[in-house]
Amino acid sequence: MRHALALALLIALCCAGCGSKRRFGDDGGTPVAFHVVMDRAFVSGMKNRQGRVGVGVGAGVSSGGGTSLGTGVGLSFSATTVYLVGGDGPGQSQVFRKELEWGDNDFSVPLTPGRALHLTIQVQGGRDGWEGIGSVEIPRAPQPRVEAVLNAAGPTLRATPAPSTTTTTTTTTTTP
Repeated sequence: MRHALALALLIALCCAGCGSKRRFGDDGGTPVAFHVVMDRAFVSGMKNRQGRVGVGVGAGVSSGGGTSLGTGVGLSFSATTVYLVGGDGPGQSQVFRKELEWGDNDFSVPLTPGRALHLTIQVQGGRDGWEGIGSVEIPRAPQPRVEAVLNAAGPTLRATPAPSTTTTTTTTTTTP
C-alpha cells in the first residue's frame, strides 16, 4: 500500500512538470527593447488590499480532559506585484507577461516587425486591478524600442523609431 501511494505521488509530480512553457514573444521575432518607468502613483487608485485586520477565536481540549479558549487579533500586509502583459487584443496576454519593479525596467522581447501589440498593466496583491495602456505597432527598423511611462498622469506609450509614412514620388521626363 505504501509503495502504491509513493508511486502515485511520483507520477503526479512528474506530470505536473510536463506543462508547456509560457510564451514570451513571437517565434523568430526581432528583439525589441522595452523601457518601462513604473511609478507607485499609477496604481494608487486601484483596489487597496494592502493591510487587513483579522480576529480569531479558538478552543482546545487536552487528552486529560482540560479545556482552553483563546482569542486573537492580527494584522496582515500584502505586497503589490505589477505585470506588463502584451497580447493581440486589449486585456490579452498570449504574447508575453513580464513582472515589473518600481522605477526603471529594461528588458527585451522577440516580436515580429509590423505587428500590432496591445499592452495592459495587471496588478495583484496589496493593490488589485488592471488597466489597458494602449497599443503600438512594432517598428520595421533596426533596433526597435517601446517606451512606457506609468505615473499619476496616466500611461504614455510610444514605439521608436516611429513607423514611417512612406510616400512615393514619380517623376517622368520626356526627351524631344
